[in-house]
Amino acid sequence: MRMFNRLVDGGYLSWMFGTSAGNYGNWDTVRFDFRDDLLILDHPAQLDREVLYPQYKSRRRLRAKEDPERQRLRKRVGEFQELLREDPIISWDWEPGWEADDLLLFTWLKSGRDKEVIGVDKDYLQVPGIWQFLRNIHGDHLLNEFSDVSRRFPRFCHPLQNPRDFLIAQVLLGDRSDGVPRILPPRDYLTYMRIRNSATPFTETYCLFGAPALLNIMLLVMPNPGPQIDGGLALLGELDQGIYWDHVMDGKRQLIRGLDGAMETFYPR
Repeated sequence: MRMFNRLVDGGYLSWMFGTSAGNYGNWDTVRFDFRDDLLILDHPAQLDREVLYPQYKSRRRLRAKEDPERQRLRKRVGEFQELLREDPIISWDWEPGWEADDLLLFTWLKSGRDKEVIGVDKDYLQVPGIWQFLRNIHGDHLLNEFSDVSRRFPRFCHPLQNPRDFLIAQVLLGDRSDGVPRILPPRDYLTYMRIRNSATPFTETYCLFGAPALLNIMLLVMPNPGPQIDGGLALLGELDQGIYWDHVMDGKRQLIRGLDGAMETFYPR
């Protein structure tokens, strides 16, 4: 198996160069800097998260339809990704149903957790140990790109220092940019701290918020656990019928228990 120096978020790379002026900025020159790296791209097929939750990222799609300039930029980014896939010196990978950041994290975890990562997605902060390996397109450590992340989190939450805090807060607060709803009431710091201090935070979250919590877990935890669960896409119909935990298949229970086990193993409190 070929070894790669770095893992590169192809969506981030495509946006940076695809939206650059002229012939994709200086890509013709710098492309050789990526010949020993592995680019992770979004697959053109429908995402598993979109099947599970059709509103996922629907706001972005609607804004793009209403804004001609966004449409133009998205078209250029798509054309740049085609260029990447056809470039003989570029190595790339994708997986049907997976987003690029999920596959990148999965690859990083399986390859020794010591590869430099080129990408600025805030969701990477969920993963213990990856902070020191994150770089932007210029090779700079991501000190400024995430400087405003803490502002949207509750008091006593330190997402940049504690991936456990970040992961729990993501599930509770949702992600407006992705269309994932918030389940924690505003200013409910006592509930947040109860979950944060629990040895089994995901079980605690489900017990307090029911099926919406399970949906947020499947939409926001990285790498995405949804496709790995047998029958996972049946969840949407179950939610519509108001059928909660006791009637949800064992795979969901295993997901919650497995995530809680991982929290104790990899995420110190």
